[in-house]
Parts: sequence; structure tokens; C-alpha cells
Amino acid sequence: MEPMNCTVHIRPDGAEAWVPTQAPQWAQEIIAKVSGLPLEKVDVHTTLMGGGFGRRYQADFVMEAAQVAKVTGKPVQVLWTREDDMQHDFYRPASYHKMQGAVDAQGKVAAWKHFQSSTSIAAVWDKNGKEKPEASEFATAAFIPYDTSNFRVEYALAHSGVPRAWWRSVEHSSSGFVVETFADELAAAAGVDPLKFRLQLIGADRKIPDFTNPKENKPLDTARLKAVLRLAAEKAEWGKPLPKGVGRGVAGYFSFESYTAAVAEVSVEKGQVQIHRIVYAVDCGRPVNPAGVVAQVESAAVYALSAMTKDAITIDRGRVVQSNFNDYDMPPHERHAQDRSPRSNEQRRPHRNRRARPPSSSPSSRQRRIRRHRQTPPPPANQARRPGLRRVVVVARHAAPGTIPVECGGLAAAFTANTAATNSP
Repeated sequence: MEPMNCTVHIRPDGAEAWVPTQAPQWAQEIIAKVSGLPLEKVDVHTTLMGGGFGRRYQADFVMEAAQVAKVTGKPVQVLWTREDDMQHDFYRPASYHKMQGAVDAQGKVAAWKHFQSSTSIAAVWDKNGKEKPEASEFATAAFIPYDTSNFRVEYALAHSGVPRAWWRSVEHSSSGFVVETFADELAAAAGVDPLKFRLQLIGADRKIPDFTNPKENKPLDTARLKAVLRLAAEKAEWGKPLPKGVGRGVAGYFSFESYTAAVAEVSVEKGQVQIHRIVYAVDCGRPVNPAGVVAQVESAAVYALSAMTKDAITIDRGRVVQSNFNDYDMPPHERHAQDRSPRSNEQRRPHRNRRARPPSSSPSSRQRRIRRHRQTPPPPANQARRPGLRRVVVVARHAAPGTIPVECGGLAAAFTANTAATNSP
């Protein structure tokens, strides 16, 4: 939600910058080149970001601030408008996929062919990208977990002048969608339950090498993929009868050394898709911060559903049509703050090493320093402090037709999904 912005100050003896960036070294290099200073004379402070998702790897907005700061010799803050931000972006590549396959009498995949044409990221950003533009476009689609005796992938570069770069999950979001929807098509052709079809095709436990990245070679562990598929199915009560007109879909995928599976309950009424429930299972190894895993999964659901149902950037005669949220359609949400405090201030005991003191009307020295720094007036003396507000949880719910309830460890969020996680060492 935060438009591109930064502050740069270039002096004769050095430069300093405050940048919400995913690539501080890149910002440092840009400022060094613009100013003519050595890298060690450029300090970049990485600030908190109001969303990154790949866009803040770029340094075009940093260059703007640096160029003006060099001329003026003063600290310069650049803050893009929403229109600047939406119409001068680096967009997700456009891609076209053609899938062909065959199943035999035993329900096995006899052939799998995947053709793709896209505006490759590697062709723009990688040193040898024009020689291997497909390197940034297939991901796990190039080494699928499904057993087949005939497998082929083909690629043709689509040339375009539209700036493109990384969007959340990069090529995995498009590849995962294409591979898993085609797996459903093959399951329907074979007349086999889609969950059973996947588990049968994955077959025995094995590790499939990632030949697209032989340097790192992080293999796909089929045992872990099957585990999340089974867990998602169990938590979603796969096989339990659903109300008339409601169906279930399942998908499983491997990316960034993590394994995910999801089950969705969906209905279609008068051509409108309504998603009733999504259940996720995730195996990302040992979670250091489980709340971060939950946030990633729930926001991934928001991203995917928004991209599938609403979001679109249109190029007309060389220009981006959309300019703000009035013409960039997104699912509407309602947000409510919920007080999850375990007990009120009156019920909370004072710290044992602190003496309980009556409230004072005069601010402490620390409060005075903070107020002076922020240049904000003190609150009215008669303003009551809300008791017990220690933790604020944002509850978001889809307001338009197509409401998606979310439960995740008791925490509700936008397009909430039931989330279960397996722990692997």
C-alpha cells in the first residue's frame, strides 16, 4: 500500500539514505554512482516497508532522490503518488501456457507436455538471460512430482517493452496454477478422484532433483508433498458430502523449499464463483515464528484469489490504463480491531519490583522527549485510556458476495484459511 519513497542526503564527504527497500546494497550502489562517492561513504538505513513483494528490489525511485539531492546539496525526500506507483511499475510477466497430456487405461499419465511463452524476467535482468530466458519462467513445472514416462517442456520468448520484474513468489504462482489445474483435467479424463489421482502419480517416496538450479539442487521430497496433501484433505474432511451445488478442489505444490497443499470449497451461481472455505497445510521445516507462517499463508490466499477474480493491469497504446483504486478492482474488505487482552488494567498486578504509584497528571521525562521529538501535542488530561488494550488483532472479512471464512489458530483474517502445519527437521 505504501507508494515508492525514500530520503537521500548527499554531502561532499559522504551520503546517507533512508529507504524502504528489499535490496539495500542496490540502493547503495545507485547512490554511489550518482554521487561519485565510494561505496563505503554511502550509508543506507533500511526502514520498515508498507509491503514489498518484489517491487522494492528496484532502485529507480532511489535514483530520482539521489539525482536531485546531488544538485541541491540538501536532504531530498521523494514520495510517489498512487498514480506514479501504479503506472510506472515493474509488472509481473504475462504468460501463455498450452498443456497437452494423455492417460492410459490404468489411470496413469502416459504423456505430459507443457509449452509456455512469456515476457521473461531473466531476459531483462540476468547477465546471460537472453541466452536462457526460460530459466526464470518454469520453476517446479520443469520437474513435476507426477510420474510419467513421457515428459516435455518447451519455451518461446515473447518480446515486450513493458517493464517486468518479480511479483510475490515470482514464477511459482503461475506455474503452480497451470500444473495443478492440468492435473485436475487429467484426473477428470481418467475418472479418478483428484486427491487419489495425485497421490497415485506421486508414487513412492523419492527425491526429485531440481535440474533448473543444479548449483543449489534443492530436491523435491515427495514424502513431504504427500504429507501436506493428506493433512489438508483430512482437515477439510475430504469425501464428506457437501451441500448441493458446492464442490471441492485440491492442489499441492513445492517452492522455496516449502511444501503446501490447499483444499477449496467452491460454488458457482449465475456465473459468479463463490469460495466458501479454504484449508491449507504447510511444511516449511521448523517454524521459528509460527505467526509469520500463518501470515504468509493467509496473505497468499488473498493474493491468489485477488489475482484470479479481480486484479488486472491493462496496457493500451503503450500506457497503463489503471491509475488508482477507482479503476484497479480489488475485493472489498471490512476491518475491525478486536481487543484480545486477557484482563483489564485493574485486574493486572503491578510488577513485583516496582512500587505501585498513583497516576500522575504530569508527563515523565521520557514522555516529554518523545512528544518533543514527534512534535505532537499531549493528549487531553481528561482523556481516558482504554483499559486492557495490549494486543490488537485485525479481523478482516470479505464484504462482497463470495465471503470466505478463515480460521487459523483462532485468529481471523482476510480470506481466512484453516491452516495446519507439519514439523520437519
